[in-house]
Amino acid sequence: MAWITVIFYPTLVAAASVNLSAIQVLKKHLKTTNYDKGIRPNYGENATLIMVDAYVESFGKIEEVEMEITTFLYFRQEWKDPRLANVLNSTVALTKQDIGLVWRPDTFCYNSRETDLDMEDTALHSVLRLKPSGDVYYSRNTRLVVACEMQLHDFPMDIQHCNITFGSYGFTIDEVEYKWKPKEVPVRHLSMSQFSVTSSNTSREPSHLSTGTFSDITVTFSLQRRVGYYVIQLYLPCIFLVMLSWIIFWTNPENYGDRLTLGITCILTIVFLLDYVNVMLPKVNYAKGVDWYLMTSFLFIFLSLLECIVVERLLTSKAQESRDEGHDNKACVIASDR
Repeated sequence: MAWITVIFYPTLVAAASVNLSAIQVLKKHLKTTNYDKGIRPNYGENATLIMVDAYVESFGKIEEVEMEITTFLYFRQEWKDPRLANVLNSTVALTKQDIGLVWRPDTFCYNSRETDLDMEDTALHSVLRLKPSGDVYYSRNTRLVVACEMQLHDFPMDIQHCNITFGSYGFTIDEVEYKWKPKEVPVRHLSMSQFSVTSSNTSREPSHLSTGTFSDITVTFSLQRRVGYYVIQLYLPCIFLVMLSWIIFWTNPENYGDRLTLGITCILTIVFLLDYVNVMLPKVNYAKGVDWYLMTSFLFIFLSLLECIVVERLLTSKAQESRDEGHDNKACVIASDR
């Protein structure tokens, strides 16, 4: 039994330390070749091609007032570094501080308000896989809060198209070029409390700035609002309020106070609903779909109240005419008696 252990022990030790040995080989190569991680691959030649892939785990808050969305995704980049080719015999995975040994693109999000793309790899989950051919695979668990210019003309039956744009901060298109690897970015959780993701499309176009032309890639998510909440909390109450205001038509016209109180109460309730909805929305300079609906409901209730006032005035006028006619008849009878 002892001779079996003696024979296979070196093999077991070598297998257990294969990753450590590969990292040591890589570090030795970087040191002996004076590898400069500040210089991009293919420097002085063609542009470095970055193939980008992403997988959205979920969407967080979607704020209409701030016009921003929160996204949690796995952001992946692939490129080839010829300086690292034929160095290793197998793929090695670098994590934490070891990721900083090699060159990485300075990718950032153009329309982000909060991002962790600029954070060190030691502060989040990330991995860099280096293949013997020099191909590099770099993945990060990323959180983004991006601006989304929402159009609320059809709210709450609207569809929002939110863009997330990536690119290099310092390298122009002649130095670093970005391309999407897939045509769509998959989303794990398509349904949220108020929205459903209907599609995701990728696009690529250069951006021309005063400092040069940069390669940009964009993914556009189409988010359709779910109207169930608004049907229960808004549309059905408005329908019932309008129907409630119609009780005025079946109330005794002589009960003017009760009819007027009912109409004013319905109007105040509609005004409250209008204010309640708009508190959750940005102060835009156009009427939204829900505004037209509430204003139409307000108009129906107002017409009911107006009918109440018109009927009261007609009844008052008719009663006054009857009293005046009675006085005239009484005066005529008194005159004839004389």
